Amino acid sequence: MMSATQLEAKLIWLRTEVDEALQDVAQKKQHEALTPDEWWAIRMKRVRAESESLRPLLDQAFDALSATEPPIGAERVQQLVAACGVKPDSNLFSQGVVEMREGNEP
Repeated sequence: MMSATQLEAKLIWLRTEVDEALQDVAQKKQHEALTPDEWWAIRMKRVRAESESLRPLLDQAFDALSATEPPIGAERVQQLVAACGVKPDSNLFSQGVVEMREGNEP
């Protein structure tokens, strides 16, 4: 038989699981109601926010690695990717990256 503390811990865990499942359902309903363009706009806002929060961590990582070379820039990255046979317009994510870089809101 479980102790009161064990039972309470199990109930807290179950409550957390239910809350997370309800959040997932709410997100799925929201996405189902959105057009692809609306969903993409929301996704790009989230990516931008995550990028801003990750920037200090990336700076620390590069400092720790003693990375001294300057960044090569987006155009050079695109050239390298194209040289591997990847077409930048064939992928919705790549289009979003291009839009972000150019400052266009989707």
